[in-house]
Amino acid sequence: MKKLFTPLTIACIVFLFAGCSKSSDNTSTPSANSKLIVGTYTATKVETSTTNNGSDWKDYTPVSTVRETLIIKADNTFSTVNSNAVLTGPTTNGTWALSADGNTLTYVGIQSYIIVTLTSTSMVMTLTGPNKLFTVDQTQYPYYRFTYTRTN
Repeated sequence: MKKLFTPLTIACIVFLFAGCSKSSDNTSTPSANSKLIVGTYTATKVETSTTNNGSDWKDYTPVSTVRETLIIKADNTFSTVNSNAVLTGPTTNGTWALSADGNTLTYVGIQSYIIVTLTSTSMVMTLTGPNKLFTVDQTQYPYYRFTYTRTN
């Protein structure tokens, strides 16, 4: 009985300590997107839609004549330099935050974008516009999709 009791006791102690290891908490670990999003981008395309599912995306780029540079810094500040003052004004500065799941980029106090795709070379975001813009055909488009190309 002693021969069986000693190995069984040792096995229980090992499993007890293995079961009590500290659980990993991913809330303090930045998401991959928070590192990947930092960079300088040039807006290359703007699309608009009248539906939330974006089934009728229309290219708004020629009308908007996109000339925006977006700079997202690691210190959670951003700048947009827009030489087309028709859309957002010449320059916007502020702070940014990324949701815990890495899918929503918020310009704090301004607006939030849903990140559709983010790679080392580009980023596509959608926005439900707080202000409905008019296009050439005078249709109101409350949904926007922005495509940016990374320049650094």
